[in-house]
Amino acid sequence: MFARAMFAAIVLAPIVSSCASKIMEGYVGKTVAHVILDYGPPSTAFDVATSQRCFNFTVGGHPGN
Repeated sequence: MFARAMFAAIVLAPIVSSCASKIMEGYVGKTVAHVILDYGPPSTAFDVATSQRCFNFTVGGHPGN
């Protein structure tokens, strides 16, 4: 069971991240405020390094669905 889940995560991760990068590529070089104006507040946000923060937005659904 764990092996199947791990395999699915490895196979699907590049596909999912590729879709997200295409959607968000228009925001490169802009502040997160531009994204918030178009998509609303992020579903989650966390620090990834000093002076770097990660924002996750839910597009086309509700957080947790």
